Amino acid sequence: MSNYYRISEDIALRSWQFVPQAYYRRSEVDAIPLTDEEFDLMLLCDGEHELPDSPLLNDLHLRGLIQRCQKGEKPSEWSAYKKYPHRYFPEMILMMTGRCNYNCIHCFNAMDNEPLNSEWSWEDLKDLLDQASDCGVHAFTITGGEPMHHAHFMDVMRYIYEKNMVVKELNTNGYYITQEILDELKSFGCKPLIKISFDGVGFHDRIRNRKGSEELTIEKMRLVSQNGFALKSQTQVNRINVSSMMETAKLMNSLGVRKIRITRTNEVPRWIQMAGDASLPPDEYYDHMIRFAGEYAKSGLSAEMTIWNLIHISPRKRSYRLVPVVFPKGKYQPTRAVCADCRRMINVRSNGDLLTCLQIGGGLDEMGERFENLHETPLADILYDSRWQKLVCTNVHRITEVTPECAQCPYFKYCAGGCRALGMLISDARYDYIKEHGTAYGLPFDEKFYLAPDKTKCAFFKQGWYEKAVEAMGDWKNLSEI
Repeated sequence: MSNYYRISEDIALRSWQFVPQAYYRRSEVDAIPLTDEEFDLMLLCDGEHELPDSPLLNDLHLRGLIQRCQKGEKPSEWSAYKKYPHRYFPEMILMMTGRCNYNCIHCFNAMDNEPLNSEWSWEDLKDLLDQASDCGVHAFTITGGEPMHHAHFMDVMRYIYEKNMVVKELNTNGYYITQEILDELKSFGCKPLIKISFDGVGFHDRIRNRKGSEELTIEKMRLVSQNGFALKSQTQVNRINVSSMMETAKLMNSLGVRKIRITRTNEVPRWIQMAGDASLPPDEYYDHMIRFAGEYAKSGLSAEMTIWNLIHISPRKRSYRLVPVVFPKGKYQPTRAVCADCRRMINVRSNGDLLTCLQIGGGLDEMGERFENLHETPLADILYDSRWQKLVCTNVHRITEVTPECAQCPYFKYCAGGCRALGMLISDARYDYIKEHGTAYGLPFDEKFYLAPDKTKCAFFKQGWYEKAVEAMGDWKNLSEI
């Protein structure tokens, strides 16, 4: 019997700078590393080499990485080995439009700002997706604005799958979701985590600035869950709605939400104009949310809970992780990227600008700063060598080299300087510049500014919030001990 193999249809053999031996499985986000022996043998699984039986060959076959074939039956174009000259970036967060059908009081992408908000054309989106595929990107988070407001939303979703990539997450307000749309997504194998915004029982209409939106959103969330899609909720928390967090959590659990994310409403200009001082200052935020986290742990509710920049709670495992603790005791890694999430994600704005994370877009606009733009520079060039690439690939130890207060702080080996977006937005340099000039415009976005310490994390460790959080969680397992 002839012994020819090829790489399986749902496997793609890949190599990047610093990740030389790996494969994608079609339905999964991350590339999986291979040993030297595994990689070398898979290279020979091309339908041309007759291979002798061996334990390793049998193991690769049992794992579904290779399949038997006839001589000359080559791997598919997608499965065949590809080598990329740049670093490994498996995901893209694509803001396909800055426009929205809602008029939320906290969001610059609100409907009444539509003339100011940009949007990708269908032709440019196709070109971008082609470039992403050619660069070894495999998964997308689709966001906006309201992505389903884009006239070519479904074309984009379908084209991603035609290129053998996947949609990991869809961020939406839920308004446009229908049974027909869910059926169409399922028809070509698209079943992403669907994240729907819900801003508090009794408060959603007010914050979304649309009468009837709370009832409608609950209806859409129920429809998503009934259709078997993984469902995630995102709630803005502020002084207006903070009292409703437990009632909201109970409702989300009853609707089949698997993951709940609560995020602090930040002091952006539109929110201040519409809601005054309704943002929770860091100390109030920590106080309210730590008490809420303790209540949630005792509630018997099962959905995973993430409270932005504070805690991730896993009820089924009775465990939690405190987000400010990047490195638990004894696990400090100076060579890790300053933001592990941003290191693996290509954040793309609706105008084509690259961002280290979408959260800093408004801050950069206020400063008159920008990174490379995909309408001007090919993605492959940006991933290989660019200002953006250098920033997202910056290692933790660089913070200690340019920021003396972090180098001298006993908590740095746990927090690694904190969140880069918050470090930038509330840095002393930014504060001093605005105090002197009355605006942030003209403040240079150099490396030292990007690596400024996150003052909220300084407060978390130095003002006892870590200890209060551990106390609130009782006997649950702490995965972030210091």
